[in-house]
Amino acid sequence: MVTAVALSAGGKMAISGSYDTTLKVWDAEAGSWLATFTGDAAFTTVALSQTMRVIAGDSAGHVHLLELRLGPDPARGPRS
Repeated sequence: MVTAVALSAGGKMAISGSYDTTLKVWDAEAGSWLATFTGDAAFTTVALSQTMRVIAGDSAGHVHLLELRLGPDPARGPRS
């Protein structure tokens, strides 16, 4: 079950946190999944900064910090 969602300022990217201990990165425009990060406890909160940094809290009281770096998509060419 998804417990938290954050959308990027431009609406192109989304991050979801779930009870299954995963954070998922989504292309919000295409609705496609891009990456998964796994923690040790259920994610209960998530925020995404304009500089593509993620801060997420889990049910064990831990805070996780991630920095997203997007590379070129071979099917669509470089991202801007």
